[in-house]
Amino acid sequence: NCAPANTVPATPFPTLPTYPRDNVTCSQEEWNKYAGTTGEYAYCHDIGKFDKARFCWSVDGGSIDGRLSYNGLYGYLAFGFSSGGEGIMGMFGAEIIMGLPGGNFTPVNGLDLSLEPTVKEYVISDAYTRFRHWSQPVPDRDTSSYAVNSTDCFTSLTFKTDSINSRTFNVTGTDVMLWAANGKDTFVEFHGQDQRDLFEIEWASGSVTQISGVEKEEHSPDGGEHDKKDGATPSSDSTKKTLASSFVGMTALFWMLGSHWP
Repeated sequence: NCAPANTVPATPFPTLPTYPRDNVTCSQEEWNKYAGTTGEYAYCHDIGKFDKARFCWSVDGGSIDGRLSYNGLYGYLAFGFSSGGEGIMGMFGAEIIMGLPGGNFTPVNGLDLSLEPTVKEYVISDAYTRFRHWSQPVPDRDTSSYAVNSTDCFTSLTFKTDSINSRTFNVTGTDVMLWAANGKDTFVEFHGQDQRDLFEIEWASGSVTQISGVEKEEHSPDGGEHDKKDGATPSSDSTKKTLASSFVGMTALFWMLGSHWP
């Protein structure tokens, strides 16, 4: 009863037109067919433990010819360099290729699906992961080889490039990469722990190493700003623990003062 008069209860984002997908049609067998790409690439690896993504690639000179397949609908699909710094799974400052199923993004309405899909390069903010803070694509980049294929079941991102945001692939060594997706809505938001991963690729040998230590922070679908690096609001559980610790400490202090006061 103390809320301002102009507030409204938080509601879930409107979903994609084809959400939820038909999981009978979108079977494991169909996923294996879609993501198989047998013979098209030198290497293919399932990424993560949730059977949500498969990444295939070949090295062509200094370029990577790659395909990221996603076991979900097309809300967005992204792949790129981890920043290597602090933050949610290396996301702060990450340099990525990202496909969007529409345009004219606004935080209120999400993407307009009547507009053409796009695949462009972006740099995630070094302070916020919310798309509204970094929604302008990297300018003057050749994205002509970038494309997204989507069906009523699955999505894939293809590209051939030697760099993302002018950061070149270490084709004779390793790079730490990440991917993320959303198959539910058009707000370029929540992906969940089963729709993102951080991994190291040794391009020439075909070796992929999953990076452990998955952080628990998530993008809550309420549009809040808890993902800021500095000044984040503590969770209710941590607040309760802090208050409880403070109460115990103050009680002990008053007892000590009372028992030794002249």
